[in-house]
Formats: sequence, structure tokens, C-alpha cells
Amino acid sequence: MQMAAHAPKKQWIASKPDDDFGPANALKHSALNLSDNNLSAQTDNPPSAEPISTPLEVAKDYDGLVAALRAHRTRIHERRAKTYNFHDEDNLLRRCFPYPPEKPKVWVKYDNSFRNIRREADIQTLVHEHLKNVHAVRIPKVLAVHYVLAKIDDSSSPAALGRPAAMNVMEYVPGTKIGDALKRAIAIDKASVVDGVAQTRLEDEFNSRIGDAIVAMALVSPAVDQKPAPPCGGRTMHEVWGDSDTSESQAPREFMSVQDLENEVNKVVQKVLPSETARADFSAEPLRLCYGGIRYGNFLVDDISDPKSIITIVDFEHTNWLPVSFLYWELQVATDDVISRAVHKKLSPHVEPNQDNIKEVNFFSLARRNLIHDGRIIVIGD
Repeated sequence: MQMAAHAPKKQWIASKPDDDFGPANALKHSALNLSDNNLSAQTDNPPSAEPISTPLEVAKDYDGLVAALRAHRTRIHERRAKTYNFHDEDNLLRRCFPYPPEKPKVWVKYDNSFRNIRREADIQTLVHEHLKNVHAVRIPKVLAVHYVLAKIDDSSSPAALGRPAAMNVMEYVPGTKIGDALKRAIAIDKASVVDGVAQTRLEDEFNSRIGDAIVAMALVSPAVDQKPAPPCGGRTMHEVWGDSDTSESQAPREFMSVQDLENEVNKVVQKVLPSETARADFSAEPLRLCYGGIRYGNFLVDDISDPKSIITIVDFEHTNWLPVSFLYWELQVATDDVISRAVHKKLSPHVEPNQDNIKEVNFFSLARRNLIHDGRIIVIGD
């Protein structure tokens, strides 16, 4: 059964400046109203003497969170001074940390851009509202969004937060990333390494659960007048535009309608591949809530020994209302094959793929990455 999407009433605290978020204007935002509780985001506001207990109280602890952010940045610089060989899945590189570190009650994700953090918090809030009653799928609830007025550090390192930062504070969800869960399960069950049967079965079960989570999101129906956009509005951010780790993943403009997006795709493809006679046609495709970033690191499982336990989805930066061909494109191009097959198997009974549209979306993505030259698709290594 599909669920109609309506913008949920925000229930999280917002500590934010006015429309101008530049560092030069930080001083005029020295006092910020957070909520009806009359909280303040001033750095000289002393922490409460009351013992902090609930996640919401922790999310309001602005000074403690900023101190933890500084400590987190310090650890990053210490690690960078020792080695350049970071593992991509290391939390130090993912700009996030649990708080308090001893007994976490919240999870904090931060960025230089308040707009990016606020945008992702809005998306995460909508998805949480619509999936909170879906069995065995969890979306962490956003508790607060804070704008950090002071510089976090003054390092010249590219990773330094030399500008004011922003924090998305969400409920802490214990769990293990599915990739790590598979490694641990295999280490525990040595027989699975020998014959590969148990390992394959476990991978299939976990991948099937990822498929359940993606389908649960894709079955949320948009509003009648919904435009291709993130749930909070504005420009889409998706790997079809460019590398997800850079600003190139953001569309160059907003799209006023599905037809507007279709025109853009066809215009770009025809410019670089004039011999291509096919055209994208999204008129028969419903907009779907398309999750971007389908990889093991963005899915947590409560119990590594039980793939049927609750699965948690994190990282909503590249989630948008888009024609479903964009989701199928990600499965075919930007997702690990074993995950792709499992999600495809779960999704296709609900929304059939249109291979012609998927092909045009792929041409469009190649053109955006300058991988088509003189009417020829460039193969890396040529």
C-alpha cells in the first residue's frame, strides 16, 4: 500500500542564523532563538548544572556538542599527521560522531554549510514521519539542528573547519553497518569461509533487507503537484549529476516539472550524441522517493546474527523525488552488483523499469561527467 507524502510538522529544534550564513555576519547572530523552550546558541551560555539524561536534553546541550566537535576535529588532525592512509569507512572521515562518547544518546553529523545540514535534516524528518510505522525499518529522528558561530579550528588542512559549521543532531541508533556485520559474521563462522555457502546466504539476506528499505521509501507517494526535487524543495542532489562527494552532484537549477527535467536530459544527450534518436520520456513514470547512496555503509542492522532484525537507513543527502528511472540507473551504474540485484528484485514488482529511459539517463550522466567526446563514449583507460 502506498503512503501519501505531506510535509510533516518539524519537531526538531533549530539553532540557525538569518538568511545570510556567511562568516562575516556571524557576530550579528550572537543570540539565536531555538524553540519555545527559549534555548540559546550563544557560546558563553554555561551548560546546565542538571544531569543530562534524555536524548532531547543532550541535543539541546549546545556547548557540550561544540566541545565534542572540537575534540573530534583535533583527532582528525592527529590522525592526518601520522598517516595519509585513512580507511573510507572510518568515522573520523565521515564528519560524524556519537555524543556523549562514553554513553552515546545522540549522533551528530556536521558540515561547513548550514544549508546542506538543514536540507538533509528536512529530508530525514519527512522520511522518518512516513516510515516510522513500517515494520523493521528505522529512520533516526532528527532532534536538533545547530549553527556553530565560532571557528572550530584554524588549521590550513583541506579537512579543517576554518569556517562556522552546522550540526544535525539525531537520535542515537545502536547497530552495525551491514558491511561490517558480514565481516564479523564470517569471522565467527569459519565454515562459511570454507564453502562460501553460508556467506552467500547471509549476504543475500542482508541485501534483501536493503531492498525492503529502498522499496519502503519508493512506495511513499508524492503530493499531486510535486516537482522533481528533494522533499524539502530546491535543487536535486544525485550522483547522476556528478560525483556524490563533490558539489558537482547538485543540479545546476531547480526543475519546475517532470517535463522540464525530461527536456534537460534530452537536450544534453542530443548535444553530445546527435546520432542518438531515442528520447527520454518520463510522462508515464511516477515520481518516487529515490534514495541515493545505496551502499553497505548507509545501512545498519541491530543484530549481526539476525538479518531479519531492524535495519536503519542513514545519510539522506542525495534523496529526491525523481522519476523511478533515476533509481534504476543508480542500481545499474552506481551500486554494487549484489546489492543491485537484490533491490531490483524487490522493486520491480511494484514499479517496472523502463530500459529506454534508464539508457538515456545514463547517457545524460556520462555527458555531465564529460565522458562523451565527438559522439563517442570515452572508456576510462583510453
